[in-house]
Amino acid sequence: MIITIVIFGFVYIWHGVQDFILVWSILNCIGILCENISREIGKTPAYSNFESGLLSTNGQRRFHAMLGAPLFLMSCLSNFYFFTGMQVGNIIVRRVFYDTWPVGFPYLIFVMYCGSQFSIQVKNWELREEIKNMKEKNKLL
Repeated sequence: MIITIVIFGFVYIWHGVQDFILVWSILNCIGILCENISREIGKTPAYSNFESGLLSTNGQRRFHAMLGAPLFLMSCLSNFYFFTGMQVGNIIVRRVFYDTWPVGFPYLIFVMYCGSQFSIQVKNWELREEIKNMKEKNKLL
């Protein structure tokens, strides 16, 4: 955890000590820390038993996409800060969290959920292709 914070501190200094880069670095650091904590929780036998006993394989994928949707949104927002600066980043964050509530925000989270589902599906496809290529390569040897 400390290493992640130190690394993002270095990234902040590397890209330039400016307010929008600080926000970008902090949001990305929080996202990585959340992913790491989630990964460690997911490795515990208690969680594995809970998830496999409660959800089907497709249900687990959907649950993971649901958990990933807010992180996906945070990642998008952090990139708006990085590419557009503090003023535009603040406008976008205000629009996302304040101007769209209560109707637009749940819709946005649903779109992020769909993006998470798509990302999981692409990653699964890539893994299947890699396994297929390794099997073909082993047949040639």
